[in-house]
Amino acid sequence: EVENQAVLEEMVKKYLSDLDYKVAYLESPDNRGIDNGLIFKSNKFKLLNVQADTVHLSDGWPTRLIFGVNLLSIENKKITVFVNHWPSRSGGQIESEPKRISAAQTLRNAIDRIFQSDSSANIFIIGDFNDEPLNISVLETLKTNPIKCDSLISEFEFNSKGQLFNLSYESFEKGEGSFKYKDDWNMLDQIIVSGSIIVGNDLNYICNSFEVFKPELIVTKSGQYEGTPFPTFGGKRYLGGYSDHFPVTAKFRIIRSNE
Repeated sequence: EVENQAVLEEMVKKYLSDLDYKVAYLESPDNRGIDNGLIFKSNKFKLLNVQADTVHLSDGWPTRLIFGVNLLSIENKKITVFVNHWPSRSGGQIESEPKRISAAQTLRNAIDRIFQSDSSANIFIIGDFNDEPLNISVLETLKTNPIKCDSLISEFEFNSKGQLFNLSYESFEKGEGSFKYKDDWNMLDQIIVSGSIIVGNDLNYICNSFEVFKPELIVTKSGQYEGTPFPTFGGKRYLGGYSDHFPVTAKFRIIRSNE
């Protein structure tokens, strides 16, 4: 989530210049100037192209694009990453839910087009969904499957082709979250992958590696909000923090042909 490409480019140049990162970005129609971007290791991946799917809301209000990035790894594996920031819960979770369902359907349509030509496609879906793993938009419209690593059966019995799996489910089930609203943690930030990345591939998710990332630097140290993300603003007051959401991470293994 970023204001514009220049900000993202400047961040990479200033802090990541020696790590071979590059930027993928598209301007969105969001009225607040909030867009989606992706940084990737250019010595590990080649940028093939980017794509954008417009989310059409019933009230006609412009919102952020579903941003798709197609990459080719040095192992010659094609990977599609969908970067998301779905409409907020402003006005109430239930009242605003149709907007996120519209975003989910737009994303699902894009994924179906990929699966029609390759049911074993490598797809990563990341971002702030403003809904949790068991909400209608994520579970039913996007058609994701909860995954529990300890109960995975063998790849010969596990029908994963054309399926999506939510890596954040187990952490969510334990009551963890990336955003705290009042007294409740919400798992709004998630990582979802296609079934080929779960089993039967040389690009695999490392089971139980998903986590809500909370380094001390980005945690509020004291006061009413102790233990929550350290935000940039508190209302209109500048606090000098980073985000009101914690990031989420997961680890993946690429098995090279000579291993």
